[in-house]
Amino acid sequence: AVIVSTVAAAVGGLTWGSRALAAPARPDLVVDVTVSPAEVPAAGGVVQLAIVVRNVGSAPADDVALKIRQPAGSTLGSEPGALGMPLASAESADPPFWQCDFGSVWRCTYGAVAAGSQAETLNLPLRLPAASVGDVVTVSATVSTSSHETATRNNTDKAKLAYTAVADLAMELLFADTEVSNLGGRSFVQARVTNVGTAEVADVRLTMDPPPGGRVQLENFTTDEWQCDVTAAPWVCTRGALVPERFAYLNIPLLFSPGTTGDTMTMTATASTTTPERSLANNSAETTFRYVTPEPADLVLLGMSVYPPQV
Repeated sequence: AVIVSTVAAAVGGLTWGSRALAAPARPDLVVDVTVSPAEVPAAGGVVQLAIVVRNVGSAPADDVALKIRQPAGSTLGSEPGALGMPLASAESADPPFWQCDFGSVWRCTYGAVAAGSQAETLNLPLRLPAASVGDVVTVSATVSTSSHETATRNNTDKAKLAYTAVADLAMELLFADTEVSNLGGRSFVQARVTNVGTAEVADVRLTMDPPPGGRVQLENFTTDEWQCDVTAAPWVCTRGALVPERFAYLNIPLLFSPGTTGDTMTMTATASTTTPERSLANNSAETTFRYVTPEPADLVLLGMSVYPPQV
């Protein structure tokens, strides 16, 4: 009797376990909302809204519906026809893409999303209206599907946008031709300053430590709205106001003296302003040049003529 009872209990346990393992697989959609930048000036502006829908469940979602609640007074930052659609992949000649209706509440739909995968990121330009400095607004998105989900508590996400008035300069050294002949030669770099803040800066000062052995090729150096002194280190250039989301640049042609192959020369640049900034962490940039041995020349004589002809 004891043996029979033990076997029955074991069989009962297996039966219960089988029922638990046989629970139906279901999708579970999660939505993530981000905006960049997360702040705008009082005059308003355009930010990029990115929405990612992920299926973290164990079965596909047959379809996806998305409801976006944008801040009051905001509009689409470009015409709907200008919104890019994902390109076809090698795995699918006809991939799903977002289809949207931009009414008072924005609604978008998408095809099936397999378990463990995600829909194409939905990128939308969002134009915010003017408001007061200090105001904070919210954009949210809620995802749903006709498939039965394991949970819906993760189907909504939101992001906050702040109206601020703070300047912030960002410095870059771009397009540098970093390999220089050890015989000496020409190179190039662009110094670019961008106001990534939400307030105008009254002025911009650009201070550059030139690369050792390098100098500005003055005959090809145009300064436009800048006033520059590049006769001695450090090179200094100044200009007037710079509004948010705009940049100013200098194209700097360089001449290098002969050097030793493998030696490096570093150039640094720092942007500053008399206007208070949010951060100084992005005010400097550098790039490094390197002396290389040029490829040997190989001249080919294709022909010769003599004038006047000899007889």
